[in-house]
Order: sequence, then C-alpha cells, then structure tokens
Amino acid sequence: MAAPSDDNGSRDQYRVLVYSHEPIVAAGLESTLRQVEGFEVMPMCATLAGLMEQIGHAAPNLALVDLTPDITFAVLSEIMPPWRTPGSCCG
Repeated sequence: MAAPSDDNGSRDQYRVLVYSHEPIVAAGLESTLRQVEGFEVMPMCATLAGLMEQIGHAAPNLALVDLTPDITFAVLSEIMPPWRTPGSCCG
C-alpha cells in the first residue's frame, strides 16, 4: 500500500488512530506501527469521547477500533468519513 501523495507527487504519511480500552493491546499496536515507514501514529484513545474528538479534529486516514460494547453500528456510521461508503476501498 503506497502512502497518499499530494498534488506535487510527494509522499505523505498515513495518520493512524488507535482506539482500545486495553492498554497492552494499544501499546503493542502503537509500537509495531511506529516501525512502519509511512505511518504517523496519533495519540491513542481509550474512551469513546476521546475517539470522537480525535476523529473530528485530526482526521486520521485509518482508525483501528477495538470493538467494545460502546462501539455500535450508530457510532461506526458516525465516525465514517462522509466521502466514504461502506465497502469502498482505497479512496
């Protein structure tokens, strides 16, 4: 998977957001993703409110969401970017 490019053709980083209420899982994912060239790991979210705030303000390219009882279909629909449709891939 190639990193997104801007109008000048230069490569940007994928902004990755991790949401999990399991700190060990989140730390492991963050550690692994930080080693991958082209990924910028955003601060980890442990609450639904933090997830919603980060998505609203930071606009990550990818959100890795731990499925907890708080994560409902309504929440998933709300955090999906408006230009995306379920099942679409790769912009």
